[in-house]
Amino acid sequence: MSNTLLSFSAYQAPPLPDGCYQIGVTQTVTLNGAGTTTASYGYGASFKVAGPRFALQASDIQAVFPADGSTDVRRDILPHIVLTRSTLPWERKADNDLAPGALPWLAILLFAEDEAPTAQIAEVDALATMTSPWFPQLAGISDDRDADRATVIDVSRQTLQQLLPASTELPFLAHVRDTRSSDNGEALQLSSALVTANRIPQNAGRYQAFLISIEERYDSAGFDYQNAAQDDLIRLICLKQWSFETTESAQDFADVLAALNRDHAGLQLPPNHQNAMADAQLNAGYAAIPHHLREAQQTASWYRGPLAPGPTQSQLPLPATSSDALVFYDQESGLFDESYAAAWELGRLLALQSQQFASSLYRFKQAYAQRENQRLQLPSYAYLPLRGRCATARTELAEGVLEAPVDIIDWLQSKALLRGIPFRYLVADTRMLPPESIRFFQVDSLWVECLLDGAFAIGNVSNHIPQRPVSAHSTLSGFILRSAVVASWPDRIIEAIGQPAAGQGQQTLPLLRQDQLSGNVLIGIFAGTVQQLVLSPRPQMLHFGFAPDLSGTSEGLIKPLRDQDGAPLTSNGEQVTITIPFKSQSLGGVVDVTVLAGSMAEELGQITVTSADFAFQLIEGAVGVSFNQAPAGAAA
Repeated sequence: MSNTLLSFSAYQAPPLPDGCYQIGVTQTVTLNGAGTTTASYGYGASFKVAGPRFALQASDIQAVFPADGSTDVRRDILPHIVLTRSTLPWERKADNDLAPGALPWLAILLFAEDEAPTAQIAEVDALATMTSPWFPQLAGISDDRDADRATVIDVSRQTLQQLLPASTELPFLAHVRDTRSSDNGEALQLSSALVTANRIPQNAGRYQAFLISIEERYDSAGFDYQNAAQDDLIRLICLKQWSFETTESAQDFADVLAALNRDHAGLQLPPNHQNAMADAQLNAGYAAIPHHLREAQQTASWYRGPLAPGPTQSQLPLPATSSDALVFYDQESGLFDESYAAAWELGRLLALQSQQFASSLYRFKQAYAQRENQRLQLPSYAYLPLRGRCATARTELAEGVLEAPVDIIDWLQSKALLRGIPFRYLVADTRMLPPESIRFFQVDSLWVECLLDGAFAIGNVSNHIPQRPVSAHSTLSGFILRSAVVASWPDRIIEAIGQPAAGQGQQTLPLLRQDQLSGNVLIGIFAGTVQQLVLSPRPQMLHFGFAPDLSGTSEGLIKPLRDQDGAPLTSNGEQVTITIPFKSQSLGGVVDVTVLAGSMAEELGQITVTSADFAFQLIEGAVGVSFNQAPAGAAA
């Protein structure tokens, strides 16, 4: 398994502050000959350092939390945004009179749906002369911009005064996270900057978060409202907007996974306990599906997709000439088994659906047939004394092998990992995968072989048929998850542990495929047999979160503190906690960051705390959830 180390820094200043620079190069050359000659040469150039100002690129944003459009979000969290460049929040200044890095120029405002302003597009040129809504005369706005238009929101001064962080609070709401991990012996490092909101959702409902620019909007007295009246609108540049929905019963990542339905280890229907033969088929992952016979009669047949609940052992007559050759009859139940026939026919249909694959396969088979015909004709012309290229061509024809084109190999390899397979073929009955459930499977390699055989069966132009270049993987296994955690935590770490080899410890299995099949369904396929599966949020998805006070001493939220090693901070054998202070105002949920930082410093025995200390204490830990499988395939 990979080892991840997460560290915090208060801020990271850019190598060069924003501005214009000049660079000069001089060179002195001395020539010694009949006389000594010295000459100097120089060159000067100017360049400009300017980061984003009125817009962010998609590549600047790594993630937002909660995820945009997510539902069932807890109400005791502070939304945040993860920026790919660790210097971005300090590349400009909120207060020009302060040193670089003193205050970030980015902040997050959180609104309930009925409070949220409407984002609109404004011309950047108009911002330079704007008097209403209130907007400052930013320096260099006419010739220093990264967009002709900007997204803006207009908020009344009365509302803004309740939401905006004070100058003393801004430094605590941005920090740098440095993630170092070691995966398969390879060291990885990722640095990112985070900007955090200062407000938690108050009630269940939809909320909107806005990442705004506060460049040159602060002075020694705080935010400059430019003498606007309480009802006047203040214009703010919006760099990112996202929304999410909170609920009263929302759970965190670990709670959702711990409550998953695991009544069955694999994709299988519950037994009916009335027919032992039918129960044996159901336990093996089969489902009875309607079957329309050629004579217009209706019956039912057994079908099992490629995601079997356990190992499968069969031998099949491949390559097949048609799907009928893969239909089997179960005398005990009197039903047909259409599993492998359906896989073969599906492969043929998918191949015909892909015009590029079908055309390429036809050309390849045509070229192969021509080559084989020419090879068969070689003995008839063996007496000819060929020279030069003709002789070389005959040798190549006799000994060479015609390789399949890359696009054919890539298409077949994608199908070997079940990409593009309709969901109904993977899960024959939705009762196999109920809401909020996880199921484990082993890929039936014979089912995949039938799929590939059916796909490769199209385009035969003669009896000379090339060998299929791709076969099914020998041992694949994985999981399929249907849960709200898929949408709410889109960026996650998935690790699988296989059965230890003789004399070795646990082995991490290579992840071959991880795809979100729908909004709440995730599939993962590994090389090998999964014995243990670990799901955890990525470090960049860790967030500031609080906990309810269950001691009865208060009705608010608290935060347990940690020592320098990350262990719970205790005093007289009890966990040290601090009560989260909120500002008393009509808009609730706004944390008094200054008071909170002061309480934190007092309990930790420090004079002050930095934004790195602040982040370290308030962050919610990365709780991984482990699912263990018994050798028989049952989840523990």
